[in-house]
Amino acid sequence: MKVKRWMTAPPITTHPYMPIHLAYRRMIENDVRRLPVVDDDEHLVGILTDRDARSALSPQDLGRISGEVHDTDDSLCVKDAMSRTVFVVAPNDTIRDAVQIMHDRKISGMPVVDHKRCVGVITIQDMLEVLLTAMDHHRNEVTDEICQNTLGHRVRSTEQRQ
Repeated sequence: MKVKRWMTAPPITTHPYMPIHLAYRRMIENDVRRLPVVDDDEHLVGILTDRDARSALSPQDLGRISGEVHDTDDSLCVKDAMSRTVFVVAPNDTIRDAVQIMHDRKISGMPVVDHKRCVGVITIQDMLEVLLTAMDHHRNEVTDEICQNTLGHRVRSTEQRQ
């Protein structure tokens, strides 16, 4: 199974010079916990996690996010809080490759990059979807086999009585 089948695309991204409170608001509005940071050519330059953003935000910044404060200080930008070291996978990498990286690096998601461009994001939630799909498929095969054996046994038993 390839990453491209399970990734979220297109990714919700941010720019290095976006004020961090606006980037965090974007996370909240889109219910995501990480934003790949891309330049004007959509090339990946970093990642901003919700933890990075919350650590950088002051109580006043949090007020901006909720809309309670209107005088904005836009001097703190994404580039000031983002991680520049980013673990990535390619669309044609396997799900196993992605799981291995997340496991080894103890991360819950990462950008999917194709020729330096961020084309998607794959997360633990996506991996759980893969697992649930596999389990449902396995359960259906087992259920079919049980039904087939049970029905086959009933048919043979009926034929033997006649």
